[in-house]
Amino acid sequence: MKKKISPYLKDMIDNMDLAQKFAGNLRFEDFIANKEKYYAVLRCVELVGEAGDRVLKHAPDFEKKHPEVRWDKIIGMRIVMAHHYDKINDQKVWNAIKVSIPETKSHVEKLYDAVLKEEMMEKEKELDEEQEKSPKKTRGGRLTL
Repeated sequence: MKKKISPYLKDMIDNMDLAQKFAGNLRFEDFIANKEKYYAVLRCVELVGEAGDRVLKHAPDFEKKHPEVRWDKIIGMRIVMAHHYDKINDQKVWNAIKVSIPETKSHVEKLYDAVLKEEMMEKEKELDEEQEKSPKKTRGGRLTL
């Protein structure tokens, strides 16, 4: 069985939700001034990028199949936050929260639902195949092949 990617898509959704929640109805200036909220949002955005990167590592064709999600931007922002913290652009972070995340989240939610359904169907198929391969008992307790 291939590695499931639904947990990573769910992590993306959860962290996008949290980033929006933490930023709330703050104005840009208040968001930048509130270090707790600012750093909480940075961490959420970083985790969205890490989860997105894991999706593509476990399903390399996913990026081409789903170009509506800007995988390059999501993962790129994570790289900046994790490795080039001195180059974080506050305005880009703000735009991500207010523009990119709402758009991206709706796409990822649809993908999550579809992938989860597909993974569940694969699991059912595997279970059915296992049952077909296993010996069956008759009423008399004898095994049949």
